[in-house]
Amino acid sequence: MSQSYLLPCSCGQHVRVASAQAGGQVTCACGQRLSVPTLRGLRQLSLAPPESPGRSVATWGRVHGVLFASGLLIASVGVFLVSTYLFRYAQIRYAQVGGKRLTVDRSAEVTTAMASEIDKLTPVRALDLWNTEVLTEGLGQAQKPLWIAAKERLAQYATWMKIGGAVLTAGLLLSITTLYIGRRG
Repeated sequence: MSQSYLLPCSCGQHVRVASAQAGGQVTCACGQRLSVPTLRGLRQLSLAPPESPGRSVATWGRVHGVLFASGLLIASVGVFLVSTYLFRYAQIRYAQVGGKRLTVDRSAEVTTAMASEIDKLTPVRALDLWNTEVLTEGLGQAQKPLWIAAKERLAQYATWMKIGGAVLTAGLLLSITTLYIGRRG
């Protein structure tokens, strides 16, 4: 640690200056600007007493740097999750099929359309379809209606957005806490 000197001011107070400030200017508590003498001139000033151990100097060590960077990295992951799933959520939420949103229940429309197609069949054609398609191929695998699948996907995306928000908050809290702890020394 370098030696400090006491630079007198015309107001009667003394300003603590270090040898690194030689040739520069400092401001006294009274507001007056004082010129700091050169290194040779500093030797003519009285030495400043050592600083009291009660005064805490902020320290920033490797651990603080790692914690701060980790907090920012965690927050970045949270931002990525929130933004990615918010974009996907908006794509499904506002997508439309036939002028209606994907999440609108269309059970009545589908039932009406299927009943209309069945009503058009003659009894002979219905029996023929039954024997050729249904008995040989079966009805196929059960599929969720589009609006139910869309609502389930929206729920998944909402969950990921909440997780991303929590990760973002945790990262910011870690970084801010590290800054606060770094100041306290």
